[in-house]
Amino acid sequence: MGFLGTGSGCLQLWVPPANCSFGPPEQEREAAAITSLQNQLLMYRLENYTKVKASEFDVPEFYGASREYARTLGRCIVDAPDVQGRLTTLLQDLSDAERTEGARTLDAVVIDALVVCCHERRPSVHVGEIAELANAILKSEDEAVELGLTKVGGRLKAMQFRTTRLDSAGHGIYLLNDECVRIHKLGRALGSASVGKGLSGCRYCKNE
Repeated sequence: MGFLGTGSGCLQLWVPPANCSFGPPEQEREAAAITSLQNQLLMYRLENYTKVKASEFDVPEFYGASREYARTLGRCIVDAPDVQGRLTTLLQDLSDAERTEGARTLDAVVIDALVVCCHERRPSVHVGEIAELANAILKSEDEAVELGLTKVGGRLKAMQFRTTRLDSAGHGIYLLNDECVRIHKLGRALGSASVGKGLSGCRYCKNE
């Protein structure tokens, strides 16, 4: 049995198919084994309910739903730190995937904000203005995430945008021709809604 991932708010487990058929004798044995397992689980619940309820097990370095899965499952494991450690290892790939997808989603929102600035033909844009636009996009999509200046600055740096001090209002980006071209290329790669819709008269949107 192996862990595959999540879907529709539940865990998905891969179980290898059986290579033999089951007749009445095998079904009776399986039924007895299932009943025995159910009884063991019930006894475990009765004996450890207080410990599970009081558990503070957490994996703060995990990202997104994987942290909640680890927390929920890990707190049900009593007096077995090695098993909790194995659970953490098992969910590591899921956390990494969610972190990558989350970063990609935030990158797309930040790029979308920059595309808007290009379409407005701004000569430059402050990091704070990018954050304001990005948060407006997230809010329009009913996302609970809110990006601060540090987070937006980090995403810009990760995408290799060089910010510079524009004026007394702080750092930002000069929207020169080459930058607008790169912003639109990244927008296409990340599935930016603004680039996807295109803007009539925008030479960068026309440049496929």
